Amino acid sequence: MGYKFTYKSLAELCQINLGKTPSRNKPEYWGEGVNWVSISDLKDKYISNTKEQITEEAITGANCKIVKKGTLLMSFKLSIGKLAFTEIDLFTNEAIAALPIIDESILDKDYLYYVLKFIPLVGGNQAVMGKTLNKQSLSNLQIPLPPTIDDQKRIAKVLSDCEVLIQKRKQSIELLDEFIQATFLDMFGDPVFSEVNLFKLKDISTKIGSGATPKGGNESYKSSGISLIRSLNIHNNFFKTKDLAFIDDVQASKLNNVIVEKDDLLFNITGASVCRCAIVPEEILPARVNQHVSIIRVNKEIVNPIYLCHLLLSVNFKKFLLQIANQNGATREAITKEQLENILVPIANYELQLKFVDKILSIENLKVKLNKSYNELQNLFESLSQRAFKGQLDLSKVDISAMDDEKKKPSSEVTDETIKSEEKQIEDRNKIIEKSKEVENDGSYLIPDLHEYIEQSKEALSKVNAIIRAGSEDFNSLESDLELVDFAGSLVVDHINTLTPLQVYQHSYVERYAKHLPQELIDKYPNINLFSRREFDYSTMSLEEYLGVPDDVVAEYGNIGNDAMYLHFFFRKYFSDKSFTIDEVEELYNRIVYDDGDWFKYKPMKKFIFEAMKGDDAFITQVFEEQIDPDNIEIPKKLIKLKLIE
Repeated sequence: MGYKFTYKSLAELCQINLGKTPSRNKPEYWGEGVNWVSISDLKDKYISNTKEQITEEAITGANCKIVKKGTLLMSFKLSIGKLAFTEIDLFTNEAIAALPIIDESILDKDYLYYVLKFIPLVGGNQAVMGKTLNKQSLSNLQIPLPPTIDDQKRIAKVLSDCEVLIQKRKQSIELLDEFIQATFLDMFGDPVFSEVNLFKLKDISTKIGSGATPKGGNESYKSSGISLIRSLNIHNNFFKTKDLAFIDDVQASKLNNVIVEKDDLLFNITGASVCRCAIVPEEILPARVNQHVSIIRVNKEIVNPIYLCHLLLSVNFKKFLLQIANQNGATREAITKEQLENILVPIANYELQLKFVDKILSIENLKVKLNKSYNELQNLFESLSQRAFKGQLDLSKVDISAMDDEKKKPSSEVTDETIKSEEKQIEDRNKIIEKSKEVENDGSYLIPDLHEYIEQSKEALSKVNAIIRAGSEDFNSLESDLELVDFAGSLVVDHINTLTPLQVYQHSYVERYAKHLPQELIDKYPNINLFSRREFDYSTMSLEEYLGVPDDVVAEYGNIGNDAMYLHFFFRKYFSDKSFTIDEVEELYNRIVYDDGDWFKYKPMKKFIFEAMKGDDAFITQVFEEQIDPDNIEIPKKLIKLKLIE
């Protein structure tokens, strides 16, 4: 089972090519051009986008050397050991080394990636901050090589498979975080734009205040005792217990004005982490806070602290808070106590707050399990790495037969005929897309009467949402608005029946208010939900029919296919009658749209889904479903899934 290593220096196995920074004093060197990598761009395993680009003038004038697609990059200054493969040809700065392999029959690039993550670079730690290597020290790095190139591939596959699981678990956790934000916006709207039930933070709180650092600073901290909460412990809706400081009873007695209590909201008021906030975990009490953290203790008869925490962390409200923190003219971000006390926050109906909290607690329970699994997988990866590079893994059962087909991606070696064929497909695709845009955007179907119907419906939608958020059911007060919508609708009944499915989809959200109205109002005003009456069988519909592209265009250019820009049709066609998860979307998308899974882009799809969950025109929502647990049939599991809004 065991195997032994031979060692070669990195310089024997790879070229070591250093990048360059063109002169910042020459503006013609910077701007739209070719991607140029700095250390801050090295965030993921693969890199194709960069914050900055350099021009052809810079490439020529500064004699910059290109890094070819598929090359491994490694940072070796300031932040040592960051690694990424290039997905395109690009350039790098001088703190990054490109490592093209000299002989790929001796060294596998994926193995090199994992071995450089493992071997000591500086002091045994990877991605070390503030340290520096040079080309000579890079050249001298000793790379352990197992007996065969296939053994390298097997080690890389074992570690890659584990890393994929880690990434999927991380994405699942991120997905839940975004679910929470989407749930808040769906239930309460964007708090920045709210104009009702506004209260100053001090008027809904019984305490707002920060503490101090005991005399002596870090040297005065104890190994145990009363917790001293610092800004590094407070993250967005997450309390980090690592590096939690402790003080003794004497030190704590001098901070008795900032005793932390159960359910207190903790808010960072200074520094780079300003505006982060989280609920204090009960298990770290008793506790105090230092001068960088403020306690916000709310009046629980008015506002739930979990509701307030998510309000403060909602995207636009967080931007609003950061603007306050940066407007004081100081070199360091900060929010003063007075500013914090006078921030206006919208307070929703209390029963609605509690419904939100119930949903959040279910999601948080699931996050706890996922975080535990995530940590276990990270520990497994560390264990596998240790065993792999000590020659202790059993590689005999690792199948690498599928690794030689370039991970199922199309070859970069293409012929002129291939290029011409692809160019023709792209040209035809673009033509049919343009034709569909003409149908979609020419505006001819938006006759004045239809435009009036849409605007009156939007007004009714806004007023219904306001009634719901206020916890009221006084929909009869809307009769004058419904009369206007109904009259406008009576003028466009026949016209709406001529619209394409896409055109109907684009405007149907304005009628969503109707589902909240009592049936007697629906019956009284029969022309207030005309878009919703149009029913389509998406399961048998082609994308061209959905878009309303004329038959003669389809005949001339062929089918457009399932293009990402029309993903809403993909969801309507395949998920209109059932709930689903993003993993189920991935499986179906790969099976229908492309032949291999490498083409499914998780982040863009996730972004599309969450955009589709926001605002009045959202068409995807989250649902909770119960599933029988074989280990405990009396208590079903609660699952969070996605579902199209009818």
